Amino acid sequence: MTNTSTTETNPSQPSGVHSAALKEHSKTALEILSVSMTYPGNDAEVLRDISFHADKGEFVTFVGPSGCGKSTLFNIVAGLLAPSSGSVIVDYKENTGSPSDKIGYVLQKDLLLPWRTIRKNVTLGPELSHNRHIDAQQITELFHAYHLHGYEDSYPDQLSGGMRQRAALMRAMLMNPEIILMDEAYKALDYPLKIELESELLDRVKDSGQTVVFVTHDIEEAVTLSDRIYILKAHPGEIVDEMQIHLSCNSNKINERRLAPEFNEYYERIWKTVESGIRQEKR
Repeated sequence: MTNTSTTETNPSQPSGVHSAALKEHSKTALEILSVSMTYPGNDAEVLRDISFHADKGEFVTFVGPSGCGKSTLFNIVAGLLAPSSGSVIVDYKENTGSPSDKIGYVLQKDLLLPWRTIRKNVTLGPELSHNRHIDAQQITELFHAYHLHGYEDSYPDQLSGGMRQRAALMRAMLMNPEIILMDEAYKALDYPLKIELESELLDRVKDSGQTVVFVTHDIEEAVTLSDRIYILKAHPGEIVDEMQIHLSCNSNKINERRLAPEFNEYYERIWKTVESGIRQEKR
């Protein structure tokens, strides 16, 4: 199966606008061209002919079942893994198989170093890059913005899961990446905290103009956060649909966005596509 791109302005009316047309309206921050992946020693394809783009300031989400290669795709985008074929273009420059300082990566696990204070964890990126100055005032403002002021000298095991996840996001944001990759970043959090952090994330990235590429199994999360959604099938991972999301809600608060009248139609469309892929795989 080849990639199918169906861009929508209304959940019930596919418009068939090709992704290239979108580039006329905003700068492309990230472009993935015909990426396929087969691990050495294994004949099974993990990813097949994946192509997508994310524009500057856009929130793009990937949704799909287990085994669709989302994490592998993210490792390729981050430059941590070289694909078997295809290209990764960051800010119009070839970046395949090489980490870029324009990209920040936030995982489901916060990966904070237990022997370092929260401040030291947050400033790890600038320390490792050597050529980045650590601005004390910026650090102070960041701790206030993420509601962690007063915990600078605490250690990770002294913080709740949500606070640690905030610290991990701060660590990525401090490097001021143009593109933020988030792989199931809120999956392990309880629902109220998850909603709070998602709302905060939308506030941050909409204000900063940063691009987010997000992975989730949660269709509700995808619809409420995203400007555009790519739907993947598994074995091998392929894009089977692309959908633009337009909710008639100007708020960045997740609970309010889920009350938008278009929400259920988008949800049903995505669920039917994912479910269809699962049924076909079982045949």
